Amino acid sequence: MSRTGFSRLVPILFSFVVVLAALESARSYANCPSAPILQGFTTSFESCGPNAAAFFWGHGRAVQRTIAYDANAATASVAGHDSGINQSMTQGMMIDGPNGGAANGSYLAATDGANGGSDGCFLNTSLCDTSLLGCRGGPDFGVVDYVIAGVDPAQPNVARMVAVSVDYNEFFAQHVLDNAGAAAVDGDPCGGDAFSGYPVPQTCAPIPAPEILGVTPAPGGSSVSLGFGDVSGILILDDCAIAESRAVNCPRNLYAGRILLFKRGECSPSAAAAFDRRVFIFPPQLPPFPTFQTITPNWLTFSPEDANLNGILDAGEDGSNGGAADGRLDPLIVPGTATTSATVTLPVLPGATDCVFFAMTLALDANHLP
Repeated sequence: MSRTGFSRLVPILFSFVVVLAALESARSYANCPSAPILQGFTTSFESCGPNAAAFFWGHGRAVQRTIAYDANAATASVAGHDSGINQSMTQGMMIDGPNGGAANGSYLAATDGANGGSDGCFLNTSLCDTSLLGCRGGPDFGVVDYVIAGVDPAQPNVARMVAVSVDYNEFFAQHVLDNAGAAAVDGDPCGGDAFSGYPVPQTCAPIPAPEILGVTPAPGGSSVSLGFGDVSGILILDDCAIAESRAVNCPRNLYAGRILLFKRGECSPSAAAAFDRRVFIFPPQLPPFPTFQTITPNWLTFSPEDANLNGILDAGEDGSNGGAADGRLDPLIVPGTATTSATVTLPVLPGATDCVFFAMTLALDANHLP
């Protein structure tokens, strides 16, 4: 039995995810010297829900499903360079913002790659524009991306989000998120541009839920037509107008499209209400461990290659149903930001009595390291 419904959750970041739960280990290690990620000179995150989650990563290097904070040190590895298990205010990812704080969905980013539980270190990569010899003669430690998302209190199936991407700011010796979306002042990243900020709040905007437009029989299953809403109003900002490394790291191309996720569950109209909207749910306490640990996702990325809807690349699936033979399940990515539609095939699963629930999310930083 294979029927369809739809649900919503917080953003997935192409091959890695913003999580809503990850409690700090009793013993964890920070792998990065201090390089704060801060906000609040000119802007703040607003309308992001009372229990928002955040995630930061070195641009092109993040795998949130994989954790290795005891072993990864500063090495570029399968674990990536990111905030690891950290995601909440209590884990040092943000603080109350100026407009009523978290209770009113207002936040300021205030975090650090040295926080316990972080993976890797973005400070071991220099992306300095050599033609400038570095502002103040120091290294440019490269770009950090930061995303914040929360559930809309009035619509529990709707997530709201903002994503920003900033180069290291040598004058402030930190990654200043206010620089994302900032306009050029004097064309000099070592001068006035370094102090330019986004002058208004960065408001979390909703990711529209996918709409099931129709279901028809198809060979081997059911053909499902899905509608994808406009996401052009969601802020995805970078600092390429002012960045020191803009000659080598722009355009940033942070947005890669919309991704379809799914979850299997009981065939009941009330089933979705009981689903946990978190993509990855970490154990309540992560022990220190010397090797990588992979967390099983709570929601799965839909792939036409996934013939049995188990989220695992099984024998014979790679390259099937229009996918590429590349050693992984290829996600369904819907390009652009405007309202559009796509058709997927749900396979017949012998003996199955559950239903499939869909979610839509945004793909960010489409790197192939994971």
